[in-house]
Amino acid sequence: KWLAGAVKRVYQPGCKFEIVPILEGKQGLGKSTAARNLFPEKFSDSLKSMGKTDEDYKKLQGNWIMELGELSAMKKTEIESAKSFISAQSDSYRGSYSHYVYPHLRKCVFIGSTNQQDYLKDATGERRFFPIRCGVTKPTKIVWRNEESVPKINHDIHQVLAEVKTWVDAGESVFADDKLMQLAKPYQQEAETVDPMKEAIEDFLNMKVPSNWEKLSLSLKASFFHTHIDHNGEVATWLQQHLDAGELQPLKQTTTREIMEVVFDKSVDRYLMGRTGSEAKRIKLIMDNMDGWDRERVRINGQRSRGYVRK
Repeated sequence: KWLAGAVKRVYQPGCKFEIVPILEGKQGLGKSTAARNLFPEKFSDSLKSMGKTDEDYKKLQGNWIMELGELSAMKKTEIESAKSFISAQSDSYRGSYSHYVYPHLRKCVFIGSTNQQDYLKDATGERRFFPIRCGVTKPTKIVWRNEESVPKINHDIHQVLAEVKTWVDAGESVFADDKLMQLAKPYQQEAETVDPMKEAIEDFLNMKVPSNWEKLSLSLKASFFHTHIDHNGEVATWLQQHLDAGELQPLKQTTTREIMEVVFDKSVDRYLMGRTGSEAKRIKLIMDNMDGWDRERVRINGQRSRGYVRK
């Protein structure tokens, strides 16, 4: 898909394309060298600020293969701007010796490389980044360029690009379909940085709850959850009997507010005062991207609100 997108961008500048493969592996494997070999004269790894300056945009116009910097070193705010930068189909800037700003259609594609195993920091950005593990099997092709290897490398690359061109001419899609996304998701999840907030929410969602859970007060729910997390069997048994809960069952639905109060002990008063707005947004972001849960209207504690339902 990525090679098809790269070729299509040459013949159809500005076409929509967002796939970014990330080459993972130890230093010295030749990850960046392999990317550079596709077209050394039109390769650049000097993109620094993801579009904060006109110089970045000029580099995009003059190159075909753009290698991104170390994703693990980026802050979340930088990842957010990187997503928009990568997804753009054209760039508007004032060229050298020009008095006006003009749009320039994208002709380049992006690729990344990393020595880290956890570098994805934003759930919404996962669909753009596709981890590829390097050094897993013994290589069958040479990547290091020298006087002897260059003709062989060029021959192999030209053959690959010629085949990709036939795919594009035959109508090969450059979009990641559902099948590809499902194949990539386990690798994307393994590449995520550890997120304690997400882990706590997953503990809550995976917890079995009393059958009358939706009728319980938030304080009782919080007591039950934290008892479950602390593995306090005696207290858990007492709570279950006290609640007349019957047999425990999987949690069927929840809301951002319930998660905030039960899991993170954020009271409604503090929420209404705006002190936990960023936490509420973070919870929503995590739940919007949580496997096995859909965003729907739910009724909890007698009130209708927007929430999440287990598929």
